[in-house]
Amino acid sequence: MLTLSKNENDLFHSCENINQHFLRHRLILEKDNYNFIPRSYLDVLKYMKSIIPDKWQKTNIKNCKDRIHLKMAQNNEIEYHISPKYRDFVFYRRTNTNMVIGIHINNAKICSSNIYWEDGVLIGKNCSIGHYIYFGKNVTVSDFSTINNNSYIGEGSFIGSNSVLKYKTYIGNYNIIDKNNKIGLFFDQAIDKNIIDDDKNVKYLADELKKSPFFLIICDQNFFGKDGIIEINTLIMSKNIFDSKYIIKSLATISDSNSFPRYFKASECSFNGYSRKYRENLDFLSKRRDYMGKDDERNLLVIETKNIFHEVHKKFNEKNTIVYLPKKLRYKKYYCGNNREQEV
Repeated sequence: MLTLSKNENDLFHSCENINQHFLRHRLILEKDNYNFIPRSYLDVLKYMKSIIPDKWQKTNIKNCKDRIHLKMAQNNEIEYHISPKYRDFVFYRRTNTNMVIGIHINNAKICSSNIYWEDGVLIGKNCSIGHYIYFGKNVTVSDFSTINNNSYIGEGSFIGSNSVLKYKTYIGNYNIIDKNNKIGLFFDQAIDKNIIDDDKNVKYLADELKKSPFFLIICDQNFFGKDGIIEINTLIMSKNIFDSKYIIKSLATISDSNSFPRYFKASECSFNGYSRKYRENLDFLSKRRDYMGKDDERNLLVIETKNIFHEVHKKFNEKNTIVYLPKKLRYKKYYCGNNREQEV
């Protein structure tokens, strides 16, 4: 049983004695059988909150040696701290901010210092982090995972080990992605254009994704089991639970507040929801595929889709916008055009 909590204080009280792994991610587990964050990393997270101001040093090439990630050392707006106790991590913050990110030293590949973070972000060992990525508060990226360019990961989200987020992926707040997930894969065969053109609702989704700065949008508070695949040009709404080994094909839409069984497959251009039908009659998957049958159900879903894209366009109102960064961090807004950086 998985329950999402809106109150962070409740979690601190209830999880201290039960399961601390989701203190950061607002997820309460009925059974203590998920061990996503290693115990040693939990100690690192606690330490991050206690670094005193005079322990920070300026990064530069001379300081780089073996202990500081090269791309971070090349940016003189970044300060670093190395703990004598937790020497597997380097902690970074931008000058004049208190937003701390901890990055494992062991083979973590940081492709650019043009990543942006709020406080409490943790990157595990052997991770690869691309260009122009935004990490919200308390994001965790577990070991051996890859985050590709121009992606947005919202507050409190968890990326499990050996997972991949492909280019231009939007992950909303408090999403839990278990290990071995592939998010934003390109589909392996072309979709018949007539299928898109014949269904006005599918065509609307395709047109909006073309205008969007992201190839894939996952809204807030979803749980994804292990070994799943989500292709690009997909929209997943809030508060869904996916069991392991799910597959979501391109141009599929998932409505909110569903629970999908193991091996669930959403086919191309499908509208998926009201998963009581899946639980009550598993034959529904093979007989009716995974389409929402009634026109009024699909029309309601399209209205919700329009609202989501309205919010995305309002927040990222240019196709080439990488991220809108919080003003309190004094970061700059960047556009990426023709593979070169332009400061606005």
